[in-house]
Amino acid sequence: MNWLTPINPPFLARCLRRLMVNNRRCRIIVNSVESKEKWLETLRVKDYGNIHFIPDSYDSRIGFQKPYRRETVYCFTGGENNRDWKFLMKLAERLPETEFVCAAYETYFKQQVNHLPGNVSVYYSLPAEEYYALMKGATIILLPLRDDRVSGLINITHAAQYGQVCISTRTKATELYYREDLGRFLPERDPGKWVETLSYLIHCSNDEFVSVASGFQDYIRHQFNPEEIAKELSKVIGGKEFE
Repeated sequence: MNWLTPINPPFLARCLRRLMVNNRRCRIIVNSVESKEKWLETLRVKDYGNIHFIPDSYDSRIGFQKPYRRETVYCFTGGENNRDWKFLMKLAERLPETEFVCAAYETYFKQQVNHLPGNVSVYYSLPAEEYYALMKGATIILLPLRDDRVSGLINITHAAQYGQVCISTRTKATELYYREDLGRFLPERDPGKWVETLSYLIHCSNDEFVSVASGFQDYIRHQFNPEEIAKELSKVIGGKEFE
């Protein structure tokens, strides 16, 4: 069973999950070490060894595209869970010459945004094919997150596969997907730091952009290979009952 990061689960849900943790036949998967720690804390149980960290892999169906700088420069942000749309608007206001394209769930977006800057376009509830087409056409992918919940990892791996660079909020989960020397693309929740990082990618030379994107892509390719991750998952599923 795959568990996401807990968000104040109700009493009954906590009781049911405690039963699962105590079940010797139950194997629980989380995609962040932090999620495991959070569940143990939330459920107030010991680590019985049946909550396993298995990271998200890249998508083997779409392959890897050679990095290059797109002729039409725009930044893409998409998704529903935990996106910080208000923060993104602050970036758009500080970079009026840069186009921002958003793919969002309308209710969540409008809960955070009252005024739309002129350089921002929003598309609501897009089919997956159209969502990824918009994403693939972007120069830079942005992943501003509201809190430390595990969110948006698929956008990070897809960006690498499309030959792009993804700037993401730094969390314990997202930093696993960036080589140490690419840590500058995981800025804290400070608009000034994001503007600085984004401006660098927009204005750097083509060679610099390709070098950064290639390093990012190579790391994802080697560290998050679905075949290797599937082997780890197979070991978890086929493992002996924990003592």
